[in-house]
Amino acid sequence: YKGLGGLTGAMLCGDATFIEDARFWLRRFGGNVFTLMPYAVSAKRGFDLHKTAFHQRWLVMTSFVEALKQASTDTEQPVDRLVFTPEVPHASMV
Repeated sequence: YKGLGGLTGAMLCGDATFIEDARFWLRRFGGNVFTLMPYAVSAKRGFDLHKTAFHQRWLVMTSFVEALKQASTDTEQPVDRLVFTPEVPHASMV
């Protein structure tokens, strides 16, 4: 939601089977289309507004992670506690 400028929560993406399976868990956790509508509308609006920026944000994040990794090994006493999992970020947030 942060990258989308949404109210809160997350946007679930996947194929039709994945989404259908997720409905069971959504209902189990107390959510439904009526209670979640403001969040869904907010996520859709944010996605439409920012979808062209996702790739650029990811490129910036991967460059940032690589720079941090390099900086942690370029010192006299390398920092061995700086670990990224996964090695290359899947999203623009770490």
